[in-house]
Amino acid sequence: MKKMNWQFLLVLILIFLSIILYSIHFAIYSNAQYIFNSVLARIAFVPIQVFLVALVLNRLLTYNEKRTRLEKINMIIGVFFTEVGTDLLSHFSSHDPQKEKMSAELNFNGEWDDAKFNQLKTSLKNYNFTV
Repeated sequence: MKKMNWQFLLVLILIFLSIILYSIHFAIYSNAQYIFNSVLARIAFVPIQVFLVALVLNRLLTYNEKRTRLEKINMIIGVFFTEVGTDLLSHFSSHDPQKEKMSAELNFNGEWDDAKFNQLKTSLKNYNFTV
């Protein structure tokens, strides 16, 4: 309820301030037709402003939420592999009947080039992991 009270108070203050400013404008220029046209033009642009602001804010919030979610997921994955994953993968791979063949292919000697990486990529895609 307190949240609604300060928001309602803010709206009242802004409306009151607007009335005062338009009154000052009328007192100086005495042109009600210009003030009416000006207010109407500004009110007519409000839906476009709302649309643009909502669209931009929605994109920014969605991007920020997605980035935050990905950071959290990456943190969870990192914790998993730190605590459990590496041992689990070692355990599973030790029971793979073709482990020696793949280990020999993946033995890095420091002299791999792009062709070797592409060959290993294809080999790993076609490898049938069994436990």
